[in-house]
Amino acid sequence: MTHLIERNGRKVLQITKEDLGEENFYVGEADVTDRFDGHIEIAANLGVVRFKTSLSARFSVIALAGSGISAGSGISAGWGISAGLSIVAKWVSTPLRIFAGLCFWRLPKPDEMEIKAELRSGTIAHGTLVTPDEQPEAAE
Repeated sequence: MTHLIERNGRKVLQITKEDLGEENFYVGEADVTDRFDGHIEIAANLGVVRFKTSLSARFSVIALAGSGISAGSGISAGWGISAGLSIVAKWVSTPLRIFAGLCFWRLPKPDEMEIKAELRSGTIAHGTLVTPDEQPEAAE
């Protein structure tokens, strides 16, 4: 079942549990290997969603909290994958590098390059780490 909505005048393909088959591989109807003409949004709490070949979108590819992406040959998106600007999470973890502030249409502001999280593993390749103990307390 294809879950296609419109947001801000652009198509958004929402991948849900119904679009996943054995071993969490994508089996949905929409072709996501040949630059899907919109955004691709993977629902929260699906675990690692696997794609046999590639995953490609004209705009962005976003995996919501509790979901990850694994593609056989690559992942591409015109506007970016995960965070084009700052990253805000309880923690971040990757075997390689973490990027924040990859804003291609203008130079990002310093706060748009922040990674506000506990760094569990990975290397900050672009951006500034702001750990939870360095973040200002919210006004009450």
